[in-house]
Amino acid sequence: MMPFCNFYFVSIFFILFFTFMTFIAYIKYSGNIDKILWIENSQTLKLKEFHVSKNQEKRINQLQLFCLSKPKIDLLKFIRSRENKGHFYVSHEKKLLYCSVPKIASTNWKRVVLLLEGKIKSLTENAKDTVHTIPQTRLFSLISKGEVNHVLKNYLKFFITRHPFERLVSAYRNKFADNNTYFERLFGVPILRMHRTNLTNTEYESGKGVTFNEFVHWLIERNVFDAHWAPVYSLCSPCIIPFDFIGKMETLLEDSEEILSMIGAKNIHFPANLTDGYKISSKKLMYDLFSTISGDTIQKLYKMYEADFVAFDYKIPEKLFYN
Repeated sequence: MMPFCNFYFVSIFFILFFTFMTFIAYIKYSGNIDKILWIENSQTLKLKEFHVSKNQEKRINQLQLFCLSKPKIDLLKFIRSRENKGHFYVSHEKKLLYCSVPKIASTNWKRVVLLLEGKIKSLTENAKDTVHTIPQTRLFSLISKGEVNHVLKNYLKFFITRHPFERLVSAYRNKFADNNTYFERLFGVPILRMHRTNLTNTEYESGKGVTFNEFVHWLIERNVFDAHWAPVYSLCSPCIIPFDFIGKMETLLEDSEEILSMIGAKNIHFPANLTDGYKISSKKLMYDLFSTISGDTIQKLYKMYEADFVAFDYKIPEKLFYN
């Protein structure tokens, strides 16, 4: 009986060993071993350090799977690159790094970072426009190389996502439907000239009256992105920077409170008043505006924002195709 047991266990051992070596060979062949080590050395260790919800673990795992297909890029070189200045904010006081994304509660989170750093005394102290223009000495892209390494190893790094189409609609409403002169002149003028042939020169130069349909087709054909509608993936580069926490607009209050608790700032509460002053919600407006574009156009938009959809586990509501 004993020889049979020994043979059985030896057989099991060799089967498991062969399976493991086959998996390693596959990973090396596909060039993904470095990414797996990156995952183990960053997010996994941070998850052990902080107690995070099961929901948060699911989001991190989803991102990790997505990132396995992406090429490896030098982290420090990326962070120091000129094109990425302005999106990252750091609170050295609370060891926090935040990637700010327009149209995803960025104004309120900038207020929180300023409060953590002692730049303001309360979350209601600064007007909306002031928060965006306060000189920042703590921008991630402006600190030294040594500090960058320290921040990446020791600080809680997070960003917040939102359904790509809902964010796109929010950006359109805020920058075009609300008659934002700057955006109308910068983007409205070329959009009108692309789509309309019967306007006067004065009407063209005003950039006013751009429809959602016109905006979307211009975006698809010209591939012009502003930070307000650029994919979250392109702004925060979560496959390059090893973020520890992924918030979502859909669970903003819960996620924000969890982040503040993790850094020991339980006395600060994220603003509960999340209304943007509009009578129609962005989700309702999304259905209304997407009813003006074709299913083929929706699919093209999906391809433009596919990284956000896949990395952050968003789906296209079927209802959009039947409006």
